[in-house]
Amino acid sequence: RRVHGESGKAQMLLVALVLVLSDAEPQYTFSHPDMNAPPDLCNREKSRTVRNIVRQLVLNEVDSEFDLPDDCPLDPEQDMYLEHEEHKHTVLTNDWKCGYCGKHFKSESFLDKHLHRKHADTIDKERTVCLADLCDVFVCDNKYDQRGSDLLKPSCDQNAMKRMNHKCLALIHRCFPPEMSVESHRLSTLLGNRICSHFSCDYKGLSPMQALQEREEPSYQSRFLFVITIVFGFVFGVFACAMLLYYREITPSSDLQFLFGKRHRLSKVKGF
Repeated sequence: RRVHGESGKAQMLLVALVLVLSDAEPQYTFSHPDMNAPPDLCNREKSRTVRNIVRQLVLNEVDSEFDLPDDCPLDPEQDMYLEHEEHKHTVLTNDWKCGYCGKHFKSESFLDKHLHRKHADTIDKERTVCLADLCDVFVCDNKYDQRGSDLLKPSCDQNAMKRMNHKCLALIHRCFPPEMSVESHRLSTLLGNRICSHFSCDYKGLSPMQALQEREEPSYQSRFLFVITIVFGFVFGVFACAMLLYYREITPSSDLQFLFGKRHRLSKVKGF
């Protein structure tokens, strides 16, 4: 009976230990997606690059009251991956959290694979635009040279440039028909020059990708200056406090000697 009683207690302790360990599971357990899952038909990384360019160089110029046509591929409501992008959360530099199930991943590419494998059913079926298909218009592929595109090399193909220029302008006019309104005509002209004018062998400016990088550089510079200012202010504050303490250690002793000496002289005078 004693043996059975001790074994029962051991089993109870084991069950309690398992429950405690299950409750104490770390919150930031990194997961790994199934590498054997079928690949995305639409490249998420290229779509993300095009999305950033469109937001910064196109949609920032559009007033909130302006209605994009229903068949405009640049309309965020047509973006097939926008739902997934809105459910990504950066906890730390190497910690990406899934907004659907709360799992953590060490990189955004791992989180992309997880979203494709586990949460593909959350993609709105009515959103059918793959922004990666517009990568040639916004010259965002890594294979492009530092000028922006393979087409922008010394051996420039003028016919290929014209074809890409027509394709780019057709996209802009599709989203901003010049005949629709005065504002639409203004945007069509502005964005046509900004996005499509680099498709020319004589063009010497920046591609959309380079223009986006140029816009982002001041933000990094401002952050750097902000950090430098904070560090300088902290060092100056420490130095000022040290000098204040130093003088407070010196000044009271001399002041006390002066005060005590003055009182001693006054007492002698009153004694007379």
